[in-house]
Amino acid sequence: MTRTSLRPTAGLLGATALLCAAAALPASAPAADSGQLGGRSGPTGRLLVTVRGADGLSTTAVEERLADVARRAGVRTAGTDPAAATAAVAAGDADDRARLAARLRQDPRVVEVVPERRAALRGLPNEPSLSQQDPGAPAGVVPGWWVQRMNIPAAWDLANGKGIKIAVIDSGVDGGHPQLAPIIDQAQTDGPVVGNAQTDEVGHGTHVASLACAAFNDGAGLVGAGGRCHLIVIKSELRDSSVASSIDKAVAAGADAIVMSFGVDGVASAPTVIREALQRAAAEGVVPVAAAADTATTEQGYPANTLQPTGSGPQIDAGLGLTVTAAQADGIRASFAGYGSQISVAAYGTYSAGGAPGGLLGAFPATKTAFEESSTNPDGTVNPPCGCRVAFGGDTRYAHLQGTSMAAPIVAGIVGLVRDANPDLPAATIVRLIKQTATRAGGYSDQLGWGIVNAGAAVDAARQIDLRAPKASFRNRSRRTSATRLRLSWKATDPAPKPLVASGVKTVDVYRSVRGGRFRRIGSGKRGRLTVDLPRGTTRFALRGVDKAGNRAPRPAKGALTIRRG
Repeated sequence: MTRTSLRPTAGLLGATALLCAAAALPASAPAADSGQLGGRSGPTGRLLVTVRGADGLSTTAVEERLADVARRAGVRTAGTDPAAATAAVAAGDADDRARLAARLRQDPRVVEVVPERRAALRGLPNEPSLSQQDPGAPAGVVPGWWVQRMNIPAAWDLANGKGIKIAVIDSGVDGGHPQLAPIIDQAQTDGPVVGNAQTDEVGHGTHVASLACAAFNDGAGLVGAGGRCHLIVIKSELRDSSVASSIDKAVAAGADAIVMSFGVDGVASAPTVIREALQRAAAEGVVPVAAAADTATTEQGYPANTLQPTGSGPQIDAGLGLTVTAAQADGIRASFAGYGSQISVAAYGTYSAGGAPGGLLGAFPATKTAFEESSTNPDGTVNPPCGCRVAFGGDTRYAHLQGTSMAAPIVAGIVGLVRDANPDLPAATIVRLIKQTATRAGGYSDQLGWGIVNAGAAVDAARQIDLRAPKASFRNRSRRTSATRLRLSWKATDPAPKPLVASGVKTVDVYRSVRGGRFRRIGSGKRGRLTVDLPRGTTRFALRGVDKAGNRAPRPAKGALTIRRG
């Protein structure tokens, strides 16, 4: 699997200035399977093999098929993902891998053989971050300056994110941080990682998570874009199979959005195991959000380019989710951020290029992190310590980080607010609204996609979409009668919980079933009255409401009112 890179900006630490393997792992950890976070994305030295014909097979049967394919090629599986019918197999050097790939492709059951890679991390409540001076920033700049500029308080007035869950696949979080501890719903690991999901040796995951969700209206510290949302923390080793598995775990845990502030750079297409995991997430109504590249390039790497493939950005309904580039405070694309037709939208990822503050203020682990250590890139260049930790309100568990990694969780939090405002919306509609209501000059651009996300406008648009059918019920009571005519009377409402705006009842269709026969429509009306003939025997009546948005109640299968005429 490919190694993904975390995506904080090159301006802060350099595109390769993330934690290298040795910094995070015991010296005895095997280099090729260490589960390190950071460094450059790239091959792990293993291959991913995907087989066909797995639909309908049990998990055991899929695993046996994968094991048999590997065995016939002379190797063993080193990890399987039955849901994607994919397994990792270990090989030696590049020549060995090429020969093994050729043998595997000779098996008619094999659909795909690709190198495995690991991604690298990319780099108005009563919250002090919305009122107090940002340490190190120009006079008058508060840490939460981006909140107002993205119209997030207007969104909070309508939907505060309560009940929403945002999954963060990253380097873990500091579970003891006061801004995160109360809102962590679940914390899981995937693959061999250092520590557990509530430890963060890198610092990236803690910061990213706090921009999506942070303890809300508590009078201390930060605020996250998603208001009262809660977190699902998944600490991943960022191999392809681990990323895919983490996506599935996020869906199973009930995530509304998934933050992926990492990527595999310079690779045109994600392997099947990741593509299918993202497709499953979207099919379940989850909105995946990925950080664009943290360099000025048109190739965002995956998973970003899977969510918004090349050339699809200008098509508002295209894509599986949202790929987010970074803007700076003056509204232009940050110099370090990706651009082009793979960009969906933008959010703020820094204050200004090369100026103070050095990024967005977010939560940071209490212990020293990899960001605060110098590291050496594969090309021999040295990244100095970030100098990013700051004291805020006397607490040193905060830091300034900049990058597309910071922009993505803000958008995920706003996705959660849109979902909170209208739980009926499918994921594709949420994605469209985020794009459609973004702030921009004109249409789509290759710099900021559809524009900088406007939370208030997105939430307001979401609540105007009525997808709920009206309700209708008879005022009459079931009874026996000798009359030959019956005056039906009913009431109809188009209920909508706040902040949804109901379209209103348009009409009510009346259906009748005589002596057990099929229900047939016999009339309609909005006034709630209709006089009908009453044949002998048992007659059942049912109602079907229709609202002004075109929503219809289910076609009646049984009667709500029974009249027996002797």
